[in-house]
Amino acid sequence: MKSFPEKYKIMISIGVFIVLVYFIFHFLVQFMHPSYSGIEYYKFNINKLELVAEIEKFKEIHPELNPPKDMPIFGNSEYDPHNYMFPMFFYYRDKQRVLYTVVVEAPKKNQSALGFYRIIDPNDRSRKNDEEINISLGYFKNKKQLKLFEERIINPLHKQIREKYKHLKNKK
Repeated sequence: MKSFPEKYKIMISIGVFIVLVYFIFHFLVQFMHPSYSGIEYYKFNINKLELVAEIEKFKEIHPELNPPKDMPIFGNSEYDPHNYMFPMFFYYRDKQRVLYTVVVEAPKKNQSALGFYRIIDPNDRSRKNDEEINISLGYFKNKKQLKLFEERIINPLHKQIREKYKHLKNKK
């Protein structure tokens, strides 16, 4: 009986090693990742306090994106916008999901970012059904959620901000 040639043994060993490293890494990311590690950030060319104000205005224009008032845990009132991370919550009424986002300062002056962190099932007090962006979702579901977030929130918010600041630039 002939044995595998040496080059096939090496290729199979390398393949098994790569698969093992992938699964070990995936396991570690799932269970030992630090807080806020998978956030998907969207940059804005305004400072953090202006972005917080623009998001509040955006949510006034689109009240359907506000979590219901009977979900007090998702209110923004107890947070200080001067902290490094300022949580902001959105709501998909059709999916009955709360979106946990954070506003942060960017390294460059007059830049900030809105980070999409987590999708929360407000009916699950144990938080076992929460889904972290870029961490606990599969590739295709993650892409789908990011696209939905961009279509419903990021793109209209960018448009609102561009229109406001274009108007201000024309006044100068």
